[in-house]
Amino acid sequence: MPIYEYENKLTGKLIELSRPMRLRDDCPKHLKRVIARTACRIGSGAEDPSHAAQSVPRALRECERTMQTSELERQSGFSVKEMKRIWKIK
Repeated sequence: MPIYEYENKLTGKLIELSRPMRLRDDCPKHLKRVIARTACRIGSGAEDPSHAAQSVPRALRECERTMQTSELERQSGFSVKEMKRIWKIK
């Protein structure tokens, strides 16, 4: 299960929760999901391989290889058309 970061609106503290993708926004009202930055550079400009900009595309490619399309659509909440638009595939 993926780990998501949430900000507690009452205290301002950040917490991490491990939740299924389809339930990531189904959380208590005092928590707000933190949206990750799209890129992060370390040292001499190399991207951090553990950052979302690197790990998410790699994970999606792995899912495409191991899951049927209908299962990927069901678990992610995105249709194939939406995924193609996100990946900018024509």
